[in-house]
Amino acid sequence: MRIAKTTPEVGQATSAAARKDALLRHWNNYELRQSYIPSRHSSFLCRALSGYNNVLARGFILVIVAVFALRLPFLNQAIQGDDVFYLTGARHAQIEPLHPKNVEFPLSGKMVSMQGHTHPPFNVWYLGLILLLVGDVREPAFHLAYIPFSLMAALSCYALARRWTPRPLAATMLFIATPAFVINGTSLEADLPLLGLWMASMACFISASEQRSPGRLAGAMILMALAAMDAYQSVLLLPICGLYLWCFSNRWAPAWAALLTTPLIITLYQAFERMTTKAVPLAALAGNFQKYALQTLHNKMFNAAALTIHLGASVSSFTLGFFVSRIALPFLLGVTLLAFCIWTMRRSEPERRFLAGWILIYFTAALVLFFAGSARYLLPLAAPLAILLSRLPYPRILTWAVAANLVVSLALASANYQHWEAYRSIAKEFESQTKDKRVWVNNDWLRHYFEANGALPILESQSVQPGEIVVSSKLGYPVPFATGGGTRVAMREWQVKPSLPFQLIGLDAHSGYSTVEKGFESFGLVVEKPVDIVTAEIIVEKKASLSYVNMGAPESESQIAGGFYHIEDGRWRWMSGKGTVLLKREPNQTEIALSYALPDILPGKNIELFVDGQLVHQVTLKGPGPGQIKAHLPPFTTPQISVSVTIDKVFSPPNDQRNLGLIVQSIRLLQN
Repeated sequence: MRIAKTTPEVGQATSAAARKDALLRHWNNYELRQSYIPSRHSSFLCRALSGYNNVLARGFILVIVAVFALRLPFLNQAIQGDDVFYLTGARHAQIEPLHPKNVEFPLSGKMVSMQGHTHPPFNVWYLGLILLLVGDVREPAFHLAYIPFSLMAALSCYALARRWTPRPLAATMLFIATPAFVINGTSLEADLPLLGLWMASMACFISASEQRSPGRLAGAMILMALAAMDAYQSVLLLPICGLYLWCFSNRWAPAWAALLTTPLIITLYQAFERMTTKAVPLAALAGNFQKYALQTLHNKMFNAAALTIHLGASVSSFTLGFFVSRIALPFLLGVTLLAFCIWTMRRSEPERRFLAGWILIYFTAALVLFFAGSARYLLPLAAPLAILLSRLPYPRILTWAVAANLVVSLALASANYQHWEAYRSIAKEFESQTKDKRVWVNNDWLRHYFEANGALPILESQSVQPGEIVVSSKLGYPVPFATGGGTRVAMREWQVKPSLPFQLIGLDAHSGYSTVEKGFESFGLVVEKPVDIVTAEIIVEKKASLSYVNMGAPESESQIAGGFYHIEDGRWRWMSGKGTVLLKREPNQTEIALSYALPDILPGKNIELFVDGQLVHQVTLKGPGPGQIKAHLPPFTTPQISVSVTIDKVFSPPNDQRNLGLIVQSIRLLQN
């Protein structure tokens, strides 16, 4: 093998250990390191350094052992978070392998199309393949199948760290100990596959660019294509890899052309879906952003603050100061770190400029692309951050940082494990009590295990009939539902309380780890209060006792059979496309009166009134405003009647997920 040039200190070293020590002492010298890059026709440098390959092998083995040590204890992790949505796509992949996202699924009480999901289908395809091989959702098998992505990410980080730091193993261990890597590595969401593919494509692309290897470049392009099919933010590989080529003055044309891989694959995927399903996933996603007001300035500001806190929290382990301050200190550290990266970009050393630029480019894009401020969004920044920190002239602090990060990460991951395990245990315990009853689950996070036992997801304003059971979570955004004229009676209540005081999300945790909607703290420390409260209620039949339902009165709840939302302004309720109430009828009551209001924003005009399923009145409203509709009742048959009101069109405001049709103030029966 030919080495381009060397230095007297390294060249005069007589032993393998001396050569290795000399190389590490001079590693920060860019000119020296460049001299060890082999020519395009030579083999890898390390083979020429006697004994150095053994060091590399030990490093790779230690990284692999560390990854398995983190993952194996969590193989039986319960289905958590958004796993249930990805598993929905995985099941549909058994039906439509080419279009696993061409399916609707319940989300927060509404049926939505998976075409507008925030990720392309790679993760769904991968889950679908595991499901095909295993036959059912078995947690250990699924989590075991996800370990290769952790290995890809960690080994790629080690390969990159060997280029840019004299302490590559410490940098890699700091990367592995990152809380988001430990915690979200036990999830079936798309974040871990993205991290593995992102890091592997970066390592392969940089190696190909250094050695001008067409084979490695082809491998990098394949990995980039897979990353593009896993997450739209993979398009950021273009500017980051472009920055690498610019920093190191690499003019190899094929490498520059390879930068177009991710945007090209994303474009081809959109075109394929448009031609075969008539839907454009990115257009559907943009529609969801607009419909749910996810990209408003308010959300963006909260997202920016939360991401800055998470960035700072990733380095606050140097002092363990986050136990004292989980907002102010991480925020200041995050701002300081960004300022340091901006300052570093002005330095002439290429590798530091590249690592700092990697952080700045991705973080800036995260402020624009994301809206929930979750810590997992910053996973692709963990590697350059760990490598930069490992270059500081304080090696002992690195050991402390790795140990502190591991303690916190494992504590948070264990508390997270217990949180989701509680849901699995509740579903298993409740199964024996509900074999002969219909059960509705009023929480997306509870759905997987309850649906596996035969429960059904509840939809917004759905009518639950007497004798049926509803299981709800106070933490997980329960949707309103009607009781079909019955009364809700509590059956059982469970408090979800991990044994450790750490919380990623909770009723009183104020933690923004998963979403900024719950708070800004990097994680929660709550000792006494539960993470969540799960309740089971049975609907007990109750006879209608009122002939006059005032929508602003709390007692109207028991007579609403479906289609109405909660009380507003103490006087009225919104109705969806159809609302139903139960009324007590006396023999001398022959008319029904509906008091309503139609705002300007509502498109509906045609209103129909039904009594016990029989149409009794139909009217077309002339315009917006308050009004009253009266109609004659059918002949007296029973002392309880069902009254339904329908309107032909509904409206969903930008900041409201409800379908609004009409404002109803009261429904009453009138005597002669």
